[in-house]
Order: sequence, then C-alpha cells, then structure tokens
Amino acid sequence: MIKHVVSILKNAGAANRAKIPVLVRKGLTLALIFCAMAGYPAPFSLRGPAVKGSDFRVTVFATNLDYPLGMARLGDGSLLVAVSEGVSFWNSTGKLIRLWDADEDGVADGPGTSLFSGLPGGQTSLRIGGKLVFVTGQGQGRPISILRMGCSSNSGRNSTSP
Repeated sequence: MIKHVVSILKNAGAANRAKIPVLVRKGLTLALIFCAMAGYPAPFSLRGPAVKGSDFRVTVFATNLDYPLGMARLGDGSLLVAVSEGVSFWNSTGKLIRLWDADEDGVADGPGTSLFSGLPGGQTSLRIGGKLVFVTGQGQGRPISILRMGCSSNSGRNSTSP
C-alpha cells in the first residue's frame, strides 16, 4: 500500500501535484512515516558482554491498579506506587500504596497496603530523595506534594517506611 501511495504522488506531475491540497500531502507523508514505523518493534536490546537475555524474565507484577504512574523502590525492598483512583484520570484522588514480593517470584504478594491517601488526582511521577517522597501531578494547578517518610504526627501510623 505504501508503494502505491508513493507512486501516485510521484506520477502526479508538477502541474497535478499543485492541485493536491498541502494538508492532504502532509497528511499522506505522516501516514507513510507512521505506516513504515509500525512494522518495526520498539528499540530495546540488552547489551554488553556480561548480559544474557536468558537471565531476564517478564512478569505481571500487580493488577487492578488505577492509573499506576509512579514507582520507587523502598529501602526494605518493597515498591511504593502512586495511583490515581476515581472515575477517570483527571477526576481522581491520589494514593500511595506499598507492594511486597517477599518470595521474589516477580509477582506482588497481594493488593498492597495503602500508606497515604488524599493526594490530588492525576499523579504522574513519584521520586524519593532521602526521607522525602515527591509526588507530582499532570496539568495546570496540580501541585507537587512532598511527604516525609516515618511516623505520621497526626495518626501515629507508618507513612512510607517499615
């Protein structure tokens, strides 16, 4: 199909090519680029003399998470995940959950433990710097939330550390 479209454009000639609207020509050009790229896998490879592909295994670590968009490994080996729960990404409430893989089989041991809720929705990133957890949201008016790991002063419960 790509060859057919290219031949039509080439054979149109200068006089007829001017009759083809600019937007149509640009649209066809973009379509050709996307069609050509669709046949190629995403560029991913494991490289290096000590890297063996057989040493890697892909698993589904956790399921049934609403918009999990930020993750960070905690010092105890668990995984802290920022999720946005609600009817849609933009109409949601942010929450931090901890997932464990105690048996190291590549699959979370359960649905996770809620560590903090009430964050603005639309979470897009989660980073840890020392004892601080930074959670950012996407869109205008979405704040950067900063939480401190350790015992919460208002509830006595552990926020993000064991």
